[in-house]
Amino acid sequence: MKIKIKMTTHGDDARKYKNVMDFASNLNPYGVSKKTLQAVTNNLNKISQYPDSDCTELRKELARYNNINPENIIAGNGSAEIIRLFCEVFLNRGDGVLITVPSFSEYGANAKLFGGKIEYVGLNPYDNFKIGVDEILNKVNNNTRIIFLCSPNNPTGKLISKEDVQKIVKENPQTHIFLDEAFIEFSKQNSLAEEVEKYKNLFILRSMTKFFGLAGLRVGYGIGNKNLIKRLSDLKLVWNVNSLAQIAAIESLKDEEYIRDSKDLMGGEKQNLFKKLSVIPGIRIYPSDANFFLINIKDTGLRSHEMKMKLLERGILIRDCSNFRGLNENYVRICVRTREDNEKLINAIKEII
Repeated sequence: MKIKIKMTTHGDDARKYKNVMDFASNLNPYGVSKKTLQAVTNNLNKISQYPDSDCTELRKELARYNNINPENIIAGNGSAEIIRLFCEVFLNRGDGVLITVPSFSEYGANAKLFGGKIEYVGLNPYDNFKIGVDEILNKVNNNTRIIFLCSPNNPTGKLISKEDVQKIVKENPQTHIFLDEAFIEFSKQNSLAEEVEKYKNLFILRSMTKFFGLAGLRVGYGIGNKNLIKRLSDLKLVWNVNSLAQIAAIESLKDEEYIRDSKDLMGGEKQNLFKKLSVIPGIRIYPSDANFFLINIKDTGLRSHEMKMKLLERGILIRDCSNFRGLNENYVRICVRTREDNEKLINAIKEII
């Protein structure tokens, strides 16, 4: 019997509009590394060649970057491929899945696709959407196969502390803990990548999309113990990461100046944007550990889709969060961009409310 699953709708609709400032996609506003662009340009002849299906050189560079072994890494055609592959390999029909909400919708969509029985753990807006460890642990039972966590969480921007993740991992050795760290480079917390051999049930998802700006090339990767990675690798599609994507990812990881400058610039702009949005009447902005902010706009009298359309009229695109499970039309999300762009956003919001 076929299961019909309605796949999720994301906020990646900047391509639909011309000449807009994209505050919806949560990408590094400083774009792709110049060294990366040059490397891709220099290797356009690779288009006529098959890519390395094992992503050998890419996994070596990812291993160096994360201080682990290449055998602990699987590369994918974006993080979405890794999420689907993980569910395909480790979920049987009827297995329990825990997901905190609001969070990235692909966890639930792919868990359903492979027959998972999902239980959602709601996050409290009056506690700044903090992920409660005890609430998660109280939901776990003998049927729970996967717990999906996102840190920093999308769309709330909240981190889960290393100690809280370790507590969940240690107390549930028979359950896979899937930790999505797609936005970890924007935070001040280190990745748990080096813990995957110590904790055999811990799997970490990482992305080259957000911080490194390779959204159009699709590169994501997973980190786990060697046996887990082998199980995933045995079932992944061949040639899943194209040649230019592999080259771009390798060069991006090598560009230490780009990495350092991006973190420095983003940190300053983030503080400035938070401070100025916080004083606008009717807006409640939640503290964030990532490069974006979740905002409650209920007291402005506008609904999320109305604010989105009014800002689009001014050449600005934000994320309407009404389709996130656990949120509604009172919420929007905006990411941090350059000082000039951020000032335009602030002025535009003041105009419409």
